[in-house]
Amino acid sequence: MTIADVKFLLKSRRLELGLTLKEVAKAVGVSEGTVSRWEAGNITNMKRNRIASLAKILNISPSLIMGWDTDDTNIFDLLTDDEKIFLEKFRKLSHDDQMLLFGIMDSFIDRRNSVSLPATGTK
Repeated sequence: MTIADVKFLLKSRRLELGLTLKEVAKAVGVSEGTVSRWEAGNITNMKRNRIASLAKILNISPSLIMGWDTDDTNIFDLLTDDEKIFLEKFRKLSHDDQMLLFGIMDSFIDRRNSVSLPATGTK
């Protein structure tokens, strides 16, 4: 499992469980910024106690967080069908277009949160 797989796993699992950065940070004993940097792949050296706490709140194996492949776990298997389609399309975009899409999604989420609209879908 690559660093890209691990960072995707962390964020996707948090969102799948409906957890906020703040909730994960509190459970692990770190700042929201630290959790965000883990999810972005900017921090790759975690302390053992942090790995254990993170694995517990995300309900995954610490070995997955360490990036160790396991025979029974494939990161792609954790995705919903819609997420798989999105990812396939996303990978066809240029890096600049991917960054633009991130900005659009962030703006949409911020707007939705600012007017207290209910979230749609499963995430």
